Amino acid sequence: MRFLEQIEGEYRIYAGALEGPRGDGYIAALVVNQVAKTAPMLREVFRDDSLSCGHRWASADAALAYAMARAREVIRKERSLLTCDVPRTNAPPAGLRHNRASPHRPPDPPAA
Repeated sequence: MRFLEQIEGEYRIYAGALEGPRGDGYIAALVVNQVAKTAPMLREVFRDDSLSCGHRWASADAALAYAMARAREVIRKERSLLTCDVPRTNAPPAGLRHNRASPHRPPDPPAA
C-alpha cells in the first residue's frame, strides 16, 4: 500500500494505491475532504475506494497518478459530485458512496 496526500485549493486529497487481492496489480482509491475555513475540521465530500471499477494498474505510481488526476477532475469539473455542493437528499448522488462508519459523513436529513 502506498498513500499520497495533497492540498488542492480548499480541498485535501488522500490518494491510495492498494495491492490487488490476488497480487494482480494496484487498485486506485481516493478521498477528498473539504477544509473548513474557520475551524481546523475536515469534511469528507467524495470517496471512491475502487476507481475505474477496480481496474488494476501495473505499478503503485501509476495507480496514485490516476487517483490524483481523478480527484483534481472531480474538484474542478464535476463539483456536483461533491456533497458540499449538492442539496441534501435521502440518497447520495449517483456514483457517490459514503462509508457509513465515517465520522465525516454528512448527517441524514430529518424525516418528513
